Amino acid sequence: MILFEQEISRANGNFICVSLDLQKLLSTPQEQNMNLYYSRKYSMFNLTISKSGSQNILAYLWGETTGARGCNEIVTCLYKYLLDLEEKRIYKSVSFFCDSCSGQNKNRAMLTMIHCIHFEFMEEVKINFLLLGHTYMPVDSIHATIERFVKNKTIWASIAIDESMIKFKGRNSSKQYMPKKPIKRGYKVWALADKHGYLWNFDVYTGKSGDTTEKNLGARVVKNFYPLITYLKLNGIYACGTVNMTRKHLPKFKDDKLFKQGDYDWRINQFSTSIIKWKDKRMVSLLSNFHDPMDTENVQRRAKDGTVSTIPCPKVLKDYNQNMNCVDKLDQNKKSCQIDRKSHKWWHRIFFHFLDIAVVNSHIVYTQATGNKMTMKNFRREISGQLLNTTIINKRKLKNTTKSPTEIKQFKPSVPDYIRLEKSSHQPKLSTRRRCARCSTKQKEVRTEWTCSICNIPLCITKSRNCFSDHHNV
Repeated sequence: MILFEQEISRANGNFICVSLDLQKLLSTPQEQNMNLYYSRKYSMFNLTISKSGSQNILAYLWGETTGARGCNEIVTCLYKYLLDLEEKRIYKSVSFFCDSCSGQNKNRAMLTMIHCIHFEFMEEVKINFLLLGHTYMPVDSIHATIERFVKNKTIWASIAIDESMIKFKGRNSSKQYMPKKPIKRGYKVWALADKHGYLWNFDVYTGKSGDTTEKNLGARVVKNFYPLITYLKLNGIYACGTVNMTRKHLPKFKDDKLFKQGDYDWRINQFSTSIIKWKDKRMVSLLSNFHDPMDTENVQRRAKDGTVSTIPCPKVLKDYNQNMNCVDKLDQNKKSCQIDRKSHKWWHRIFFHFLDIAVVNSHIVYTQATGNKMTMKNFRREISGQLLNTTIINKRKLKNTTKSPTEIKQFKPSVPDYIRLEKSSHQPKLSTRRRCARCSTKQKEVRTEWTCSICNIPLCITKSRNCFSDHHNV
C-alpha cells in the first residue's frame, strides 16, 4: 500500500505520501564511563516525519520536562505539520502512514484532529494504520542512521579550557578588561571545547560574590593551579598546561637568569605531578600529571645572525601547543558570519553570542554526521531558509521576477538542496530566453526558454540533453 502511494506521489504533483514514527527513547549524555552510566540521564523524544521522494526530513524534538510521549504530543506535531503544508499551497491531498500503536497514533485524539480539521487549499487528509508485523516505513531508516551515529559518537579526548571574550564597551558591572586579549573589553566566559571547536560547557564570569575578594577563582573554574592538577590525576583525568610560578604550593627553582636557551629543570611529587621550567627566548613553566619530565624532542631555533641551532624541548610543551587552541578554534568558527549588531542593552551581546555558538555546534554535528563539508555561510543560509515563513519567500521571489532578465550575473544562481530535491513540486514553465544555469559557460553560451517554477532558474530541455532533470537529481 505504501509503495503504491509513493509511486502516485511521484507522478502527481498535488499528492503527497508521508510516513511518521516516534523513535525509541534517546538518553543524553551518551558515554560508557561507569560513573555516568549509572547516573540519571535526561530523556529526549523524537518524532520523525519523512516525505516520500524527497530528502526533506522533519524531526520534532522535545525533552521529558517539556512533554511526554503520548497522543497529545503526537497530534500537536502532526497538526503543526499540516498547517505548514497548507501554507505552502502545493498539495491538495495528503496520505499519512504510521503504526497502529493505540497510545500514540490509533486513538480518539488523532481521529478527532483528522476529522475536525478544515483547510482552504487541501481537500483530503488520510491516515493509514499499518498491520502488526508489517510496519516498516522509510522513516525507520532515518532512525537507524541516528542511532548508529549516536553509538559511534565519542567525546574527543583532547579538550581544552580557556577564556573567551564577548565584545561589549557599554556600562555593566560584569564587564572585564583584559589587555592581552584581542578583545580587550567585554564579558569573560570560561569555555570547554574540543579540537573541532565544539563547545561542551561554559561559565560566564560575573565578578566577585559579595564584598569579599574571591580566592582560587582559577581552581574553581579550572585554571593553572597546582593542587587542581593533582586532584584531577586522582580522579583519572589527565591534564597539562601553563602555570604562573608566583602561585602558592609550587617548588622553588634557581633564578631565571641562570638558564640558557634550551636549559630546563623539573620537579615531581608523590602523585607523579611534574612541573617543568624551560628556557626558550623567555621562560616557560608547565604543569602535567601524565608526562615524563625527562622526555624531550629536538627543535630548531634561528639566532639574530641567521644561524640555526638545535635545542632540546620537553615533550609536554609540544603536546600543549598541539591541543591548546580548542577555544581559539571555537572563536574562529563563531567569528565567521556572526550576528554582529550594536546595542546599548548589555544582555543583547550575550544572547547573540550563544545564538552563534548554537549554530557553530550544529554545523560541527552536521559535518561530522553527514561528511558534507558545507561552509558556515551556506549552513546559515540553509537555517534561515528553513525558518523563514514560506509566504515571505514567495513574495520575495515575485519581486525578483519583475526585474529585467537581461543583466548577466557574474556567478551562476544557487538553489539550496532542500528546495532543489523536492521533485514532485518542480515543473517547467515558459519564460524569456536566458542562459542555462547548468550548462552555459563563457566559452559556449547556451540559452533556453524553459524555467523551473520553484527554483526560478533557466534550465535546458532539448533532445540532446535535459538539464532540468539533471538539476533536480542528486
